[in-house]
Amino acid sequence: MRRILLLLFFITLSFESFSQWSYKTVKSDFDGTYKRAIVFGSGGEYPYKNPYLVVRYGKEYGLDIYISDAGYSGCDNRKVFFKFNGDDEKYKSKYVNEGANSDSWFISSLENSSLFELLDKFMKHSYVSVRLSNDCSLKDYRFSLGGSSNAIKNIIPKEILNNEILAAAKKKERRKILQERKQKKRYEFNKQQKDIDSISQTINTIENKLKKLSSIPSLTIKSLNREKMIGEKIKFLTKKYKLNYKDFERADYSLNSSFLKYEDFKGRIATIIDLIKEDYFGVEYFIYKLELDDNKEIVYLKVSEYKNFNYEDIGFLSLLEKARIKYLGKTFWKEKIIDLVEYKISKISFAGDDGEVFRDGAFNVHLETKRYLNRSEGKVLFNSQKPKVMNVNFSKTYSLVEKDNSYPKEKVFENIFYYREE
Repeated sequence: MRRILLLLFFITLSFESFSQWSYKTVKSDFDGTYKRAIVFGSGGEYPYKNPYLVVRYGKEYGLDIYISDAGYSGCDNRKVFFKFNGDDEKYKSKYVNEGANSDSWFISSLENSSLFELLDKFMKHSYVSVRLSNDCSLKDYRFSLGGSSNAIKNIIPKEILNNEILAAAKKKERRKILQERKQKKRYEFNKQQKDIDSISQTINTIENKLKKLSSIPSLTIKSLNREKMIGEKIKFLTKKYKLNYKDFERADYSLNSSFLKYEDFKGRIATIIDLIKEDYFGVEYFIYKLELDDNKEIVYLKVSEYKNFNYEDIGFLSLLEKARIKYLGKTFWKEKIIDLVEYKISKISFAGDDGEVFRDGAFNVHLETKRYLNRSEGKVLFNSQKPKVMNVNFSKTYSLVEKDNSYPKEKVFENIFYYREE
């Protein structure tokens, strides 16, 4: 009995230390025909002391590499690591499946590598160490690679094997080039960091001196008082969709039909000559009497206490004149996402008078870029943008009134731009 046990010990020792690769063709009614190369390994603890590494190939399902009899694979966070003799690089799985009975470790893909690249390593090295880990356990094994080249070449057609290994090598080379490019970009980025820090300091210096125009009385245009509008001149604006002018009507006014035809009044100037306030079912209306400058025709504008003047319909000449005096030819700053832009105001007009028609304000402001402080790239750009047109309102004359629950698109110039105080 002692001799039998001793013999079995030496047989097991020989098996664990000198196991060679073998291969065979397998036919199955369910899986079809495939070829399989297999080698037994060593390591681990009872009852997982004789795991086996399998390379399987078939036309129907392609290439599989898996390890069995190496421990329970049903736990989460499965990972497989390969370390070849004479190679400092460690190859790590990306996805690992557990197999039908949770007793196998199927390597579906590798990080920064391919299964055929792994096969190429099998054929070039003497042995491979394998680590299997999941949330339940960690086990290390070793597999001989003696005879692996012959076994692998017998289960995978030569042309397919060579082409796939070549493709894997080219892909690895591309990854290497990309990695070198990333390192170069990282180096350049670090090199430019000092410039970026310098630009950031410049931007911070400028920002500390910026104030909203709306907070500077000398640069703020006051809203028109709806109680004191007599003498104000208005212009009927060019409209994007050529709709009639709302809240207006000719001669005797009626609340049931309030509009003026667009084509009849576009571009004309009128002066407010009188104001009447009337109450309709508890709502106060401001009824302005206007006289057309060209033919002295009388029209009426009705604005309820819940509404304000419609910036799509009319522009106040006094606001345009004040804006030109305060802003034209001067430079102001504006935030653009994370960057800061200095603009020169080159032109101010009523919306549509310059051919540019919008729906956000009664006035168009033409902007020329003087400086563009690019935070992300750490650059100061000069005249980096084409001249642009911004559609705005001046003051809160067109803004919401306290009782107005609607939400029109409004852009107030004084709330958008900053002034740099030296």
